[in-house]
Amino acid sequence: MNKSIIVSFLKITVKSVIIIIFLIILFFQYKAESYLSKQKNTYGIFVKQKRVNYLPFIMFYIDAKVFSPEKYSVYWCNIHLPYEEKQINNDYMFNIEFGTYYVYSFYDVSSLKK
Repeated sequence: MNKSIIVSFLKITVKSVIIIIFLIILFFQYKAESYLSKQKNTYGIFVKQKRVNYLPFIMFYIDAKVFSPEKYSVYWCNIHLPYEEKQINNDYMFNIEFGTYYVYSFYDVSSLKK
């Protein structure tokens, strides 16, 4: 085969993979923000709070699960904090990963129980 055809094919493949990865990141961020909106509307949590961290959900998830889980353990331990602050008892439903992401996004580590 011609060398230029192979190089051209590889360029197209790399671009396609980058686009697919970007779309996956966008999809999970959309799901995370939709979940946050639902929690805000249902339980009134995070309504007047400003975000402290803006790391995209997929990057947070990969870092928290694969690369440095001990770094994020304080957020996993405080997953119920937003509901406790609003005095919502055990009748709430949440997604553990999204819940931890929101604790990470809206709370400074110094304000959390260790």
